[in-house]
Amino acid sequence: MLRCMLNNLLIKNGISQTKVTNETGIRPQTVTDFCTNKYVYVLIDKMDILCRYLGCPPGVLFTNKNNFVTSLEQPRFGGEVEINNNSVRYIKMDYTGYKLYCRLEILLNERNMSKKDLALLTKVRPTTISHIANQKAERIRKQDITAICDVLNCDFSELYCYI
Repeated sequence: MLRCMLNNLLIKNGISQTKVTNETGIRPQTVTDFCTNKYVYVLIDKMDILCRYLGCPPGVLFTNKNNFVTSLEQPRFGGEVEINNNSVRYIKMDYTGYKLYCRLEILLNERNMSKKDLALLTKVRPTTISHIANQKAERIRKQDITAICDVLNCDFSELYCYI
């Protein structure tokens, strides 16, 4: 299941939810929903704002790693990430000039899978899959992202990154 690590990141950086709300313009309820994992949709623009604010890649803010087993990655953003027992460590980056990018089309090509095949296997609407792959999705249901990552056997950090 996809989890938002915002609360862990705020605690680690000594930042309050109120400060995030005031400095990013994101509604307090949205920040609270992300912190408590009570969100239904991943709002792509809010994810981008929070990643830029915290200086972390999308794969640190959201993860589908079930047990948060220690894993060192060399993600595309050039830093080092360690996720260990709900604790997150990363090298803060400035994403000015970078664009948030969904790699779904690339992941499908690597697996010789079509969008239609993915839609059938995940039970996610083909239109939704197409919007995600074509960078047009504004919000994606948490359960859809989880299903996509499960079928593609990938981490969220492989699905969304900055380029």
